[in-house]
Amino acid sequence: MKRFFFITLMFVVATMIAANYGVYHDSTFDRGTAIFISNMSEEKAYLRVVVYNSTGDELWKNTYRLNLYETILIDLTKIINPDINTWGLVLVQSDQLLSISVSYLQDDALFSRDIITEPAQSSMDAK
Repeated sequence: MKRFFFITLMFVVATMIAANYGVYHDSTFDRGTAIFISNMSEEKAYLRVVVYNSTGDELWKNTYRLNLYETILIDLTKIINPDINTWGLVLVQSDQLLSISVSYLQDDALFSRDIITEPAQSSMDAK
C-alpha cells in the first residue's frame, strides 16, 4: 500500500511540475512531420506526447521514458492517416529539460525544420 501511495504521489508531483513544449504538425495529404525528442538531462525523463488536429480533437497520444541524453523519433506520417484536418498542435510534457527538433516534409522532401529548446511559458506571470 505504501509503495502504491508513493508511486501515485510521484506521478502527481511530476505532472504538476511538468514542462510543456508545443510544436506544430502538418500531416495532410502530401505533407508529413517527424519529431526528434532528446533528453538533455543527466536523469531519466518521463514524457507524454499528445497530437491534436485542426479542430482540437485528439489524434494520438503516447508516453515515453528516455534514458540520459537519449533521443527518440516520432514519425507522424506512420502514425496518423492523412486528412484535410490532420494538422495542428503537438503537446509534449516532461519532467526534464528536452530538446525537440521537428522536420516538415512535402512529397518526402525536407522543406522546413524547427528546433525547440525551452518549454512554453504557462504562467500568468511569465514575461
